[in-house]
Amino acid sequence: TITPGQRLSFLKQDHFQYDAFTVLDTVIMGNQRLYEIRNEKDNELILRASTVQLFTTEDGEFDPVGPAFFQEWKDKMLSE
Repeated sequence: TITPGQRLSFLKQDHFQYDAFTVLDTVIMGNQRLYEIRNEKDNELILRASTVQLFTTEDGEFDPVGPAFFQEWKDKMLSE
């Protein structure tokens, strides 16, 4: 029995459909609206990161942010 204030989410029966996703992503996919909100937040972080240039080369040229740094930065932003 689901009492007021509780939620129940569903995934499709095709379990192989989720092989490419992390467990957390798969669980969140059960709640379509939550998954959409998370994707919007991820896309916003990607857009922000693509416009931020944090490192320079020795001659003063800007270098793009590397993928490892971006993942660490994204994880930090999502936890806030």
